[in-house]
Amino acid sequence: MKKILIAGLAGTSALAIGAGASAATIFSATIEVAQSGTPSEGYTNQFGQGSLAVVEDEDGLYSLSMSVDFTGDLDFSGIVDSGQIDVVEGTDAGTGGEVVTGFHIHDGDRGESGPVVFSLFDTALGLGTSDTDADTTIDFGDGDGTITVSSTWDLSEGNGGATLNDFLGELLAANEGEDIGLYFNLHTVAAPMGLIRGQVVAENSLNPVPLPGAALFFAPALAGGALLRRRRKQA
Repeated sequence: MKKILIAGLAGTSALAIGAGASAATIFSATIEVAQSGTPSEGYTNQFGQGSLAVVEDEDGLYSLSMSVDFTGDLDFSGIVDSGQIDVVEGTDAGTGGEVVTGFHIHDGDRGESGPVVFSLFDTALGLGTSDTDADTTIDFGDGDGTITVSSTWDLSEGNGGATLNDFLGELLAANEGEDIGLYFNLHTVAAPMGLIRGQVVAENSLNPVPLPGAALFFAPALAGGALLRRRRKQA
């Protein structure tokens, strides 16, 4: 499928969006030890910076695309060996760093824990990937130390009975700079509850980015609870 590249935030990779898209609403996430609650001693250089886009296509259907650049001592070799993710470039899986066992988006506010709603890959909990279209990729690049994970979810994709459709209302209604009740969590053997974590934050939700040849799309003001996401907190 032909893709359009939307520039990510400073220091992040561009997001690949389907050529039939008409507009995109942009979000970001800084994925770090400080947000995870994991003691920072010995884990000072593992870091991720993510860009996300809620995309409306020419038929009015939505999807969520994301790209995260990881740096630091992280070992993705077990994930690659599991066959859950396609390697698009490079062969250095970072062997010798913290052994990665899963990367998910969870339902939860900043500082709170919640269930997995989108699993990019997982070898510890049996979740695998919720990307049924098999478009989750990992790019080890040219050896500069940056590892990029990318994926796209359609409205019906998700984990544990949750789908993108459950969160669409909150994503489209968010104000710039506002936390979204979703967070990234990268799990490792040494930190099974999550080594680095990052809350999703709205960047330009009220002024979505029009894609080439498309009219500007303004996110609707959503009233009532019909389109607001279902919150499913863990005790």
